[in-house]
Amino acid sequence: MNPRLIVSMAPPYHQVRLPYMTFQSSSGPLHNLYDYLVGMNRKTPELENSHVAESWSVSPDTKTWTFELKEGIPYYINGRASEYFFTPEDVRWTWLLQAGLESDRSNNSGTWRPRAGTVNNITYEGNTLTWNLPIIQPDFNIYLSENWTFGLISKEYWDAVGGEEGYIDHPIGMGAFSFVDYVDDEHFLLEKNVGHYRKEPEFNELQFLWNKELATIMALLLTDEAHIVMLPSDLFDEAQYRGMKIAKSTLPSFYMWGAIPWYLPESRRGEPTPNYDETAPTRNPMVRHALNLAIDRNHINDSFFNGDAAPLAVTHFAEWWDFFKDEWAPVPGPTGETGAAGGWPYPYDPDRARQLLTEAGYPNGFNLDFFAPTNLGGLPEIPDVAEAITAMWEDIGINVNLTISAYAPIQSQVTDRAMTGKIFMIRWSLNPPSVGMRWIWRKATRPYYEYPFITEWKENYDTIADSRTRKSLAQDLGDFWRNEHLSIPLLWVFGKAVFNPEVLVGYEVNHVHFGPVRYHEYTKPVYR
Repeated sequence: MNPRLIVSMAPPYHQVRLPYMTFQSSSGPLHNLYDYLVGMNRKTPELENSHVAESWSVSPDTKTWTFELKEGIPYYINGRASEYFFTPEDVRWTWLLQAGLESDRSNNSGTWRPRAGTVNNITYEGNTLTWNLPIIQPDFNIYLSENWTFGLISKEYWDAVGGEEGYIDHPIGMGAFSFVDYVDDEHFLLEKNVGHYRKEPEFNELQFLWNKELATIMALLLTDEAHIVMLPSDLFDEAQYRGMKIAKSTLPSFYMWGAIPWYLPESRRGEPTPNYDETAPTRNPMVRHALNLAIDRNHINDSFFNGDAAPLAVTHFAEWWDFFKDEWAPVPGPTGETGAAGGWPYPYDPDRARQLLTEAGYPNGFNLDFFAPTNLGGLPEIPDVAEAITAMWEDIGINVNLTISAYAPIQSQVTDRAMTGKIFMIRWSLNPPSVGMRWIWRKATRPYYEYPFITEWKENYDTIADSRTRKSLAQDLGDFWRNEHLSIPLLWVFGKAVFNPEVLVGYEVNHVHFGPVRYHEYTKPVYR
C-alpha cells in the first residue's frame, strides 16, 4: 500500500519554493519541507523545542539571545537522510537570505535587516549559538519560529548546487517531507522522509492540488480525488450530508478586518503620495465611526460562519491578552458576553451612523471604493462578506463601488501607497503588538497607515524591554486604535478543514496558518 494524502485549496498568494521569498501566511505548505530554529505547539501559540533549538535564553535587555542546538539532524533528499547535516552556519546563512543580503528575492528584508544588524552579530562555539541584536527585541524568537518564514537553508547544499537557482530547482530541508515537484497553479508534491528525526509521516506522499474554483474543490472531495479541502462555511452542511467531517482549530486562526489606509503627503523617502486628498471622507474619525456602526456583525457571523466566529474588538489585539481592556468591547456578543469574554466593539446602529455622517458634513453620503480579494487562503467568504457590508453601507447613504478581484492588484495599490480614501478587506494572523504594526507605521516597506502617533509609539515601544511598561504602552496603542476608529474590526475566524473520514482518522487544523497546510506528519490514514 502506498497511500497519498491529497489536499485541495486555493493556491498561495506567493507560489515559491524557498521560505524567505514569501511572507508569514503564504509560507504554510512549505512547513512540510523545512524545519525551523524554534518549534511551536500544534494547538497553542506556545513556542517549544520541537525543531533544531534544544533550548534558548535571552538577556535582561533582550538584545542577546543564546540557543543550544541539537546535533546530528540531517537534511533530507528523496525521502531519505542526505549527506548534508544541520550546522550553526545554516542559521547565519538563512538570516543573510531573509535580510536580503545574499538574495534580492527576500520578501522580509524590511523586517530582518534592522533586527539582525550585521552577520558578525551571530557567533557560535560548538552547538551554542549567540545572536547579539542592535535593538531591544523581546519577541525575536517568534521570527525564528514556525510562526514566521525562517525555514532553515543548508549552506553546504546551497554551494554544492550553485546557489539560489540550484536550490530552487530541487530544494531540501529538515521537514517531515522531501520535495518532488512544484507546478504553479497546479500542484505541490512531496514524499515522506523515512525515519524523520521528529516524526515519520504515515502517508508516503503529500500533494497539494491548487484550485481556484470552489465547485472543483468540492467535487474532488466527493470523488475521493482529495482527502482534505478548504471550503467556505456555507458548504459545510452539504459536505457533512455527504459523510464528510469538519476539523476546527483549538484557537482562532486569524482575524478579518477592513483596512482604511491613511497617508502623509509624502513617503518617508520623499515621493509624493498618489491620489493624496486630505479631504477624503475616510480621514474623518466620525465617518470611520459611522462605517462601523452601519455593520451588523451578528448577521455576518450567522450568515457566513454559522455563528461560529468570535468578535474582534480592536484590530491587531487579542481578547485573551492579559492587558486587553473590556471597555474596547462593550456590546454583547453572540453568547451575550461583553468585554474580553466575547463582546462586539460597536452596536449595529444605522440611525446613529446616518447622524454621524450628517455631523461630518456628508448628509447625502459620498463615493467609496471598496476592495475584496478572492484568494486569501482560509477566508473564501471575504467576497460574500464584502457584498453584505456594501449593502449595509449603501443603506446609510454611501455610494459604494465594490471591486472583487485577486489580491495582487489590491496589493499593488497598497505597495504604491495609492489607497487614500479607499477601504479593502483583508485577513491577518495574530502577532505581538510591535510585530503586528510592521505594516502599520511610517517606516514600513508598504505602509497601510502613517499616523504619526503610531510611528512615535512603535519607535518608543521598540526601545523598552520591561514587560510591565510594554503592556501599558500596548494599551495606549489599543486606546488610540479604538478611539480613532482606525479600521473595520470584524471577526476572529477559526481554522477549519473538511476531510473524508473514510481516508483519514482525523486532522488537526493549526490556528496560525490558513487552512490544512501543515503538520501532516501527524495526519493518520484509515488503512482499508
